[in-house]
Amino acid sequence: MSILQYLSEKLEYTKCVKEDVQFPEGFDVEELKKISSYAGKQKYVAQHLEKLGAGSARVVYKIDDTHVLKLAKNAKGIAQNEVEGDWSMHKHYPEFVPELIEVDDDYLWIIKERINKITKGEFAKLSGYKYEDFSTMLRKFVNDRTSNKKFPWSVNPDEYAEFMDDEFIQELSDFIINYDLEVGDIGGSISNWGKSTKHTDNPVLADVGLSKSVHQQHYKR
Repeated sequence: MSILQYLSEKLEYTKCVKEDVQFPEGFDVEELKKISSYAGKQKYVAQHLEKLGAGSARVVYKIDDTHVLKLAKNAKGIAQNEVEGDWSMHKHYPEFVPELIEVDDDYLWIIKERINKITKGEFAKLSGYKYEDFSTMLRKFVNDRTSNKKFPWSVNPDEYAEFMDDEFIQELSDFIINYDLEVGDIGGSISNWGKSTKHTDNPVLADVGLSKSVHQQHYKR
């Protein structure tokens, strides 16, 4: 994507974003941007925001009840923020990803909608599929669309035919393929999914930072 196209996508997307973020007293995004060092940014965020959790690549901080800041810990985190901070992804597939609010120029942090945890039962009610069936059939569907490799697990042919005809599933597979995402990550643990605080029509991905290139560069050994 060219820089002009990127800026155009960003401008068009941000026009639709509701500026309803309630930053806690003492925290200012503009001040965060002025801090030049990573250590300084890390210290500023930790001083003003509540830590919600952390993985090997990023730390998640609470901004308000419906928004979080994801701070990269290392190169893996920066790479994931870059994938998840793609404005075009949120413009074209808003039904699958948390609303994007702001992105650091160097992808050290991103601010997004907070996604609530979901149970397998809640996932089934929202999507119409048991999570285990969804996980297996989604992997097969993406495999069938992108590879000539034989899929290693069996599925019910009738259920799979209905699955492939589902508009939600077709859009989700397009999203995965178009942004080169790891279907094994998306269809892995139920913890990768959640409920949006702003719309409840379908399950939403809590984290979409793991593309195939990020996995190849930072995780595959």
